[in-house]
Amino acid sequence: DVTLACIAQSDQIVIVLTAELPSIRNAVRYIEHLERVGYNSGKIQIVLNRHSKRSPLDDDRVEKALGRKIAVRVPNAYNEVIRAINAGAPIPSGKSDFGAAIQGWARALASNPGEKAMAQSHTGGVMSIFGR
Repeated sequence: DVTLACIAQSDQIVIVLTAELPSIRNAVRYIEHLERVGYNSGKIQIVLNRHSKRSPLDDDRVEKALGRKIAVRVPNAYNEVIRAINAGAPIPSGKSDFGAAIQGWARALASNPGEKAMAQSHTGGVMSIFGR
């Protein structure tokens, strides 16, 4: 399978999910599948998309279900992203938690491609970038 061959050549495997049960469940299954076929679980990074402190499932519960830490948290900025898409304009990193999160994640990927730790938290409300 081409996908598995690409994953085998990767320095990192990033699984992006939201803090919703179906997404978490699928991520757990995918992690288990990767481990079952022999991929190094240390290469697997978790990105929590649309992160919000008001989510019914807090970060601790998500991490417990996944059996690993969340490496990157992308803040929920739906309206901001839609406005940028409709305007055809990028979201500036200096004026937006979302933009800063994406930029920080990109810097971490570019500067530390094989490192397990990814960009960490901002101060304030945004933690960091971005069952079977």
